[in-house]
Amino acid sequence: MFDDPEAGRAINRYHGLTLREIATDAGVEGRAPADAHVLDDAGRARSGILAGMMDSAGGLCGGLAALPRWVVSTNLVARIVPSPLAGPIRLHAHVVRAGRNAVVTAIHGFDDGTGTQVCEAVLTAAALEPAGGPPSHPRPLHVPVTLREDSPPKPEVFYGIRPRRTGDTGGVELDLVPTVRNPWGILHGGVTTSLVEAAVDAAMGRPAPITSEVLRFLAPGRVGPVGARADAVGVRPDGVLLRVEVRDHGADDRLLALAVVTARPDPNG
Repeated sequence: MFDDPEAGRAINRYHGLTLREIATDAGVEGRAPADAHVLDDAGRARSGILAGMMDSAGGLCGGLAALPRWVVSTNLVARIVPSPLAGPIRLHAHVVRAGRNAVVTAIHGFDDGTGTQVCEAVLTAAALEPAGGPPSHPRPLHVPVTLREDSPPKPEVFYGIRPRRTGDTGGVELDLVPTVRNPWGILHGGVTTSLVEAAVDAAMGRPAPITSEVLRFLAPGRVGPVGARADAVGVRPDGVLLRVEVRDHGADDRLLALAVVTARPDPNG
């Protein structure tokens, strides 16, 4: 687990997200290039990847505040501006509240190419005792990613997201292979956000950027395959309201996460 510094790093490497501690304000800054796999066909940041980056930056910030314990995400509330992105992406996370059992962080994201804000989120995380102890790194913490020479595939290919093969029709699923797990050994929150995005697109029948999301992480995903299904529950002036369930089909369909999102139908989809 945390005694292996490489455990759970595959997702940040895929995102291209470098994280560093800002000792002066007890925060964490994240930076990532706006590479092709981070963007959708309209040049916007994919909502699943952007939410996943916010989960990573907020989680690291909360973990540092919880030392000598560490944290696991329990609730993410995010808003995303679905506009073309010049990049690079810059995130800033800071602690709102640090209690004995939970840490709340606020995350703001910017397009450094235009200077505009593109997202914001509030992440709540539970403070737990990791079996192998917390991550051991020199402080202030700096978690770089190696620059890639290749062009990473789109998220559905990298994560192995596919239409659900068995059971109820509709929805998407993926296998719980090592690359989609976090340092705790469970489904990474950044993969869950992309799975939610894929389920929304499947339900809408075309790309539908998520503009707001309330995502509750209810249980750890350990077995797989993990599936997600989105169902429209109403229409609002700003888009379609959908309810998304994420379940571990290999663990008696255990409910792992529940999301309520607003998606804007893409006229170019």
